[in-house]
Amino acid sequence: MNIRITLLMLLLLIVSSSIYAIPFRKGDKTYTTPFFDTNKDKMYYVELNEVRSAGMGLQPVFVLLPPDYYKETKRYYPSIILLGGLSESLAGPLPSSLYWIHDCNLEEALIWMQSDSINAKAVWRMMPKDVIERYNKMLETDKLEDVILICPYTFAGLPEKFNKYIVEELISFMESKYRIASNREFRGINGVCLGGGMSFFYAFHYPELFSSVGGVQADIPDFTKHFIKDMLSNLDYIRKNIHVNLVESRGDSYLAANNLLVDRFKGYNMNCEYNVFLGGHGYAFYKAAGSKAAIYHHGLYFRKKLKEYRDDVALPVALSMLSKALN
Repeated sequence: MNIRITLLMLLLLIVSSSIYAIPFRKGDKTYTTPFFDTNKDKMYYVELNEVRSAGMGLQPVFVLLPPDYYKETKRYYPSIILLGGLSESLAGPLPSSLYWIHDCNLEEALIWMQSDSINAKAVWRMMPKDVIERYNKMLETDKLEDVILICPYTFAGLPEKFNKYIVEELISFMESKYRIASNREFRGINGVCLGGGMSFFYAFHYPELFSSVGGVQADIPDFTKHFIKDMLSNLDYIRKNIHVNLVESRGDSYLAANNLLVDRFKGYNMNCEYNVFLGGHGYAFYKAAGSKAAIYHHGLYFRKKLKEYRDDVALPVALSMLSKALN
């Protein structure tokens, strides 16, 4: 019986790999739903990759590519690594790497953030009317910046083999395969719950790699001890070079810890965007306001950085790859 189950699981993995190995949009053929079908021009491509890690073995990674990725072949894009929560982490690599796509409703969130406006239904009424109006005014002039989103397995903890996989093997693989701007100014990291706490560790422990960090209902209590020393030892650099983007809800158990952390950030004059909406902890919030606000504020930051580089007539040689995107 165990052999049959193992063979069945392998067959399912092979079938799923054959589906995801080529670009597709959830609006094509068998993936059609009314919402996606009427927004095909805003659909991100989804691809499944396998990264061979020395310490972690073969790792699945889902990548979401902007709608014009295969048309604008000379353009390079900012990127965001998205880490998941504890439950799917414990379920294994494939469920974990699907966390943002499946549990955070990421594809739909990307469509809404590219639209002229959002409504109460889009955020499951977790944003008050005045907050929706504020976002809609922002969307009138600043639509979502096109970004490449990287969704790896999130290991529940910070063992050295996983840290090396994220900061060395994963980034190297993604930037060698896709047109990703290979510069910290255009590289971000974000996470939900467990992944949110881990994201701050990576951003503050490796500040030379990331310029934007965030968390959605981030597990700050379990990870502050891992990143606070790094933050303080690199405070001057982090204050000038890293943008923080936190999203919370009024009914979340981590709200008090996030409030204290944000107060601490502001006390150190750090660049911090903090948004608190309605709702409790969990999938409903991630699918509603959480994922939308997180990705959008990363995008706003990258748009600002891109403008700064466009306005600078002399790009550094190290940004030669990015310069192709700006011509």
